[in-house]
Amino acid sequence: MVEFLFPEQFLDDSSISFYPLQVSVSNYHDLWQLEQSIMMNKPYDNYKRWDKKWFPIASFENKRILYVVGDLDPSPIYLVDYIFLDNPLRVYKSLASMISVIAECCEFDLYQLIPDEYGEEDMRIRIDEEKLELEKEIYRKYNS
Repeated sequence: MVEFLFPEQFLDDSSISFYPLQVSVSNYHDLWQLEQSIMMNKPYDNYKRWDKKWFPIASFENKRILYVVGDLDPSPIYLVDYIFLDNPLRVYKSLASMISVIAECCEFDLYQLIPDEYGEEDMRIRIDEEKLELEKEIYRKYNS
């Protein structure tokens, strides 16, 4: 099964939150510090949950995280469950391909902007459920 940027948004009212750069840097620091403290305690010594090459850019309800792998060229984008960080699912081959998919999906009105429960200042992006096959085609176009 191919996961997309907004994998569950057509199922519920949750949204993926992209971090401002300052928050991404802070989250990176916090995750790395947590990793360092866990690795020093038994029985976790030498157990690796977070890699210093992973840079978080977004999260989904504190269940999933979207991150850039910084040591590859191009740097892929992964979406992973927080519980299964050691088994990431590659979502996009690069940040450029992710942005291209989002832009083209917006051009074809696959994503809908709707106001969240707090008003129009905070908008959510929802997938038009009837257009999921077209979204998959666009995804494959930029990630093959």
